[in-house]
Amino acid sequence: MKKKFEIAVHGCDDSTCIEYDLTEEQMELVEDIAIKITEASSYACMPVMDIKLIMEEENK
Repeated sequence: MKKKFEIAVHGCDDSTCIEYDLTEEQMELVEDIAIKITEASSYACMPVMDIKLIMEEENK
């Protein structure tokens, strides 16, 4: 089952967000990347990344 997620990158003065359908396995990879990018940000204006579930979709 695919789920729709919002993937966002936030910087000091702007953000970029997309909606994307991901499988559980894909979501885990993107979430791992988001954690590593956020951990690598060493001061307030460096971009951070997050992913959140928007809705679940049934397979058709």
